[in-house]
Amino acid sequence: MSTASATDILQHGHEADLEVSPLTGGSPVGFRNVWSVKNLPICMRKAADNVDIRRFRY
Repeated sequence: MSTASATDILQHGHEADLEVSPLTGGSPVGFRNVWSVKNLPICMRKAADNVDIRRFRY
Protein backbone atom coordinates (compact mmCIF):
# COMPACT_ATOMS: atom_id res chain seq x y z
CA MET A 1 0.00 0.00 0.00
CA SER A 2 1.14 3.55 -0.67
CA THR A 3 -0.23 6.77 0.81
CA ALA A 4 0.76 10.39 0.50
CA SER A 5 3.34 10.00 3.25
CA ALA A 6 4.41 6.35 3.19
CA THR A 7 5.17 3.52 0.78
CA ASP A 8 5.63 -0.23 1.06
CA ILE A 9 3.83 -0.55 4.39
CA LEU A 10 2.18 -3.91 5.07
CA GLN A 11 -1.50 -3.48 5.95
CA HIS A 12 -3.98 -6.22 6.74
CA GLY A 13 -7.55 -5.58 5.69
CA HIS A 14 -10.61 -6.84 3.88
CA GLU A 15 -11.79 -6.38 0.32
CA ALA A 16 -15.47 -5.56 -0.13
CA ASP A 17 -17.99 -3.98 -2.45
CA LEU A 18 -19.44 -0.73 -1.16
CA GLU A 19 -22.45 1.45 -1.96
CA VAL A 20 -22.64 5.08 -0.78
CA SER A 21 -25.92 7.00 -0.75
CA PRO A 22 -26.26 10.78 -0.37
CA LEU A 23 -28.02 12.01 2.79
CA THR A 24 -30.13 14.48 0.82
CA GLY A 25 -31.44 12.04 -1.77
CA GLY A 26 -30.09 11.15 -5.16
CA SER A 27 -28.62 8.04 -6.63
CA PRO A 28 -26.25 5.78 -4.71
CA VAL A 29 -22.73 5.24 -6.04
CA GLY A 30 -21.22 1.76 -6.07
CA PHE A 31 -17.56 0.88 -5.54
CA ARG A 32 -16.12 -2.56 -6.20
CA ASN A 33 -13.05 -4.14 -4.64
CA VAL A 34 -12.63 -1.49 -1.93
CA TRP A 35 -10.10 -2.18 0.82
CA SER A 36 -10.97 -1.64 4.46
CA VAL A 37 -8.10 -1.27 6.92
CA LYS A 38 -8.03 -0.47 10.64
CA ASN A 39 -5.97 2.69 10.11
CA LEU A 40 -3.88 4.39 7.46
CA PRO A 41 -0.22 5.26 7.97
CA ILE A 42 -0.69 9.00 7.50
CA CYS A 43 0.40 11.92 9.59
CA MET A 44 -2.63 13.55 11.25
CA ARG A 45 -1.11 17.01 10.69
CA LYS A 46 -1.73 16.47 6.97
CA ALA A 47 -5.29 15.19 7.33
CA ALA A 48 -8.19 17.52 6.46
CA ASP A 49 -9.88 19.18 9.42
CA ASN A 50 -13.41 20.62 9.68
CA VAL A 51 -12.30 24.01 8.31
CA ASP A 52 -10.86 22.34 5.21
CA ILE A 53 -13.90 20.12 4.74
CA ARG A 54 -16.42 22.98 4.96
CA ARG A 55 -14.76 24.76 2.02
CA PHE A 56 -16.07 22.12 -0.40
CA ARG A 57 -19.74 21.58 -1.35
CA TYR A 58 -19.19 17.91 -2.06
